[in-house]
Parts: sequence; structure tokens; C-alpha cells
Amino acid sequence: MNRNSECLYAWLGCKRKEGSVIAVDGKTIRGSKRNTQKAYHVVSAFAAVNQLVPGEIVTDETSNEITAAPERLDSLNIENSIITADAMSCRKEIVRKIRESQADYVIGQKGNHPALLEDISLYST
Repeated sequence: MNRNSECLYAWLGCKRKEGSVIAVDGKTIRGSKRNTQKAYHVVSAFAAVNQLVPGEIVTDETSNEITAAPERLDSLNIENSIITADAMSCRKEIVRKIRESQADYVIGQKGNHPALLEDISLYST
């Protein structure tokens, strides 16, 4: 676990349990758009068992969840966790990072990856 997360968990008097779910998701902060500034976009990781978000990453205007999710995962110890994410994170690089960190994953999949969707359909029937 990175130092900031360690401090937060120690201060709260809790620990992340092995096998716990960490939900990664990106959101646009509504109402944050100004005349010369686009709306803020953040990617967070929600530790479900502890009911807390150990941190968020604000993405650049030209960036998005696809590039920020791996950065968010790098800042956490996700070993022995189950990472959940929506179809935006259905990317080889993201899944590889999760597996290299010794974690499991549940990631949504839409029709934007037709070959993968076909493979999933073959195994789910």
C-alpha cells in the first residue's frame, strides 16, 4: 500500500481486508465548468468494505478515464483484491496491470470490442 493510503487507514483505525472489492470509476464533476475551463473529471477507487475513497486523480482536459485508471491503480496496493470497473476500463493495459498486481477483476464489456464480446458469448452459453 502506498504511504498516503497507509496513513489514512491507520488514522481511521481500519484495514483493507484481503479479497475486498475496490471499485474504480471516473466521474465528471457537474457544475465545475466555467467560461474558460472545461468540467473537472476525476477517477477514484472506492474501497467497498471500508466505505471510503483513499484518493482521487483529477484528469487533464485532454485525458480521460482510460489513461487515469492505470495511474490510480499504481497508487494503491491492490494485491488480493477484486477490482471492478465499467466498460471504459476494458483495456489490455489495465487488465495486465491488475493481474501483475496479483488481483482479480470484474470489468464490464460492451460492443466496442466485437471479437472479445464474441469470445465471452461463446463461453457464457
